[in-house]
Amino acid sequence: MNPILLKSLNVIVCLLLIGATIFTLLTTESFPSSSDINNATNAQNSTSSYTYLTPATYTFGILFVLYFWLVIFVIYQWFVDEIDYSIVVEGFFENLLIRKLFSIWAACSLYALFLDFWIAIPALDTVLLSVIALIILIIIGLFVVDYYPNHDFIFSLVIVWILIGVAIYSINVFPVFTVIVLGIGLITGGIFKSIFNMFYEQHKSMNILD
Repeated sequence: MNPILLKSLNVIVCLLLIGATIFTLLTTESFPSSSDINNATNAQNSTSSYTYLTPATYTFGILFVLYFWLVIFVIYQWFVDEIDYSIVVEGFFENLLIRKLFSIWAACSLYALFLDFWIAIPALDTVLLSVIALIILIIIGLFVVDYYPNHDFIFSLVIVWILIGVAIYSINVFPVFTVIVLGIGLITGGIFKSIFNMFYEQHKSMNILD
């Protein structure tokens, strides 16, 4: 594909995503207010789209980070010779603006997939199925940071952020809250382990060079 056309399409997609998000925020009913946080049953019976997987409203602030990163990428792409979908990520800026960007995107999309199903199919919104969904999400977050070759702690960090948001609204739903707390602990441990190993490997490489 022509590089100019590809870059132009990236700009259009970025604007459409931001526009769609703004439109959604302005037109959809809000999630339960902070006064409903300690009353999950009432929130679930309200007209808002509450489920056992619904996070606290602030959790969606990650979208602003995502879109900010996306805008930076869209600007950055015009200053490099070629960026395509078979790109080999090299250097600090490529790693920061491409790999980390899509790590955040992938984590948000994975969670959104679960949440959309729970909103669209109310029969799924049971404590048991919600716990199973959260366990799957936690396993993926732990696998990516602990066993995936790139040890992508950014992806798993976003999962932790989302789980904290869900925990706030599920504090009175003991099975859901307990699974989330355990999951946060496991993934956070994996993140610290990944960061420690990364610095250890760098330090070892520097010693070898010396």
